[in-house]
Amino acid sequence: NHAENYDAFVRGGAVEGLSNLLVTCHGLYDNNAYADTQCYYPQMWAMAALQNLAASYCKTETGHCDWEWKMVNETDKHTTLVLSDDSPLKIDGEAVRLKIVNDEDLLDALGNWLCQGPVDDNVDPNRVSGLNQFPSEAILGHGYEELP
Repeated sequence: NHAENYDAFVRGGAVEGLSNLLVTCHGLYDNNAYADTQCYYPQMWAMAALQNLAASYCKTETGHCDWEWKMVNETDKHTTLVLSDDSPLKIDGEAVRLKIVNDEDLLDALGNWLCQGPVDDNVDPNRVSGLNQFPSEAILGHGYEELP
């Protein structure tokens, strides 16, 4: 991830634009197949993009950050999460995370998505494993099987 690109997206209103799409497009709730296709995929990608903007990135080979619990106060045993010295911060997503948690309409929309499920009510047993789980219960490796 490139810090200048990240900053340009954030300054350019990407968070607000993505949030607006998630709040205002209601195709999934309209029971209309056409409306569903207008909103479902853009909203899926908007959520993925918001997650990427909300993440912090570090100066590591993969860009991931290593976090550690550290004792702040020996007296009351208070700990806090801090970056490991081996992964210095390159891009801080804190400002984006604050925008997200302070947007009540967005949080409501995200909450509605979290409560959706199963993933697909119309499972074709000839094409998929048949496991009809909620998104939070999906198991890695289950999905499309080899077709006959």
